[in-house]
Amino acid sequence: MKKLLFILVSISTFAQNDFSSLKGKRIWYFGDSITMGQDIGGLSYPAYVSYHYGAITMNKAVSGTTMMKQEPINKLAANNMEYWATFPNTPIYDSKKDGLLFISFLTNDVGLFYPDYTIENYGKAVDYVVQGIINAGWPKDRIKFNVRYFITSKGIDYTTINRLYVPNKATLERYNAFADLLKLKLDGYGIQYFDHWDSLSSIPDAVSYLDAIEIHPNTFMHKIIADNIIKDLYIEPKLSTSEFEINETFTDILYYNILGQIMSEPKGITIVKGRKNGLLFTKKVYVNE
Repeated sequence: MKKLLFILVSISTFAQNDFSSLKGKRIWYFGDSITMGQDIGGLSYPAYVSYHYGAITMNKAVSGTTMMKQEPINKLAANNMEYWATFPNTPIYDSKKDGLLFISFLTNDVGLFYPDYTIENYGKAVDYVVQGIINAGWPKDRIKFNVRYFITSKGIDYTTINRLYVPNKATLERYNAFADLLKLKLDGYGIQYFDHWDSLSSIPDAVSYLDAIEIHPNTFMHKIIADNIIKDLYIEPKLSTSEFEINETFTDILYYNILGQIMSEPKGITIVKGRKNGLLFTKKVYVNE
């Protein structure tokens, strides 16, 4: 029987919570003042998450950014998710440099009652952003969204009336409706998201951990947000390729021709299959006659 020397095989390996591939990579964060870390010296959840993985923090959050384009135009019209979370503001994915990309905009303007500022149009905005990021080469498992943090009715009212100059009161019901649509959209795309509402709102006297306008969480809440992300973060298992020599350590070795017929020995174009340590190896090789 002719001896097969080196055969390249690909093995799918998975180690739970093994995120060593993020070390030294850039983690990008796009969002509003909460992601930016307003009033807490930048010690927001991005700093905690990146530090945990030994990654580089690329915090591109902008205070006052809204979750979609607005008509009629208001003071914050240029700062919206559709602008900041798409190319050229978001980077083209580089697997050697980039680890993750977080999108977090569902805070400032969920109470707006402009005629076209509807949940349906928000869904279109989410589609636009997700497709733009995917078109920039980002794998879906590297795209992450934060949905809800913790905010009060007072906080939503303050944003819409005092910052956006809209004479309408917002509601938590509207906030939750937009959040539900975002989660539904992301489920459809197969993109992971984090909803921090339950973990933050269940803290005793939770409002005391917000600022005076009851919008921005303090460092204690930011640490919980980071812990939620670290606990549940998922990225696809990495494929590794190694060289192996077919020898006595392999079992159940079979040779197939290109028609799928078993051959007694390898000859010409051959599909080799064998088992080692419970794993099945397979590779197309060429064997000189």
